[in-house]
Amino acid sequence: MLVLAIAALGLTVIAVSAHAGLLGGMALALAAACIGWLAWARPFGKAPPALAATASGGMVFAALGFATLEGAARTPWALLPLIACFWADAILRRVPLLARLAKQKPQRPLVLALAAALPAILAIVLAFFLA
Repeated sequence: MLVLAIAALGLTVIAVSAHAGLLGGMALALAAACIGWLAWARPFGKAPPALAATASGGMVFAALGFATLEGAARTPWALLPLIACFWADAILRRVPLLARLAKQKPQRPLVLALAAALPAILAIVLAFFLA
């Protein structure tokens, strides 16, 4: 859910830069729902994310992404790095500094969020340069 929230925030910024205001608001609502679920499930592990919740959130993200892609005349390439957000664990293992930080158990969720934020930041930068 944390990775989905970060990807939805990235999609929000891209949709706003593509002047798709309603889609940006819907992506922001998805991010807020994911962050609200994380706040409710604190401490982490109390309520593991159900497969149905994760799958439905992912489908909403995909639908918003396709709608933004359809409406964005010059920013379709900016959406590609957002897909890499969902491979945050693989990014975490391949970047030595992040892998070292993630070995300590209390820091792992924050480092995973940072690993998911790297492609989202790249997507946001691409959206502003291509807009």
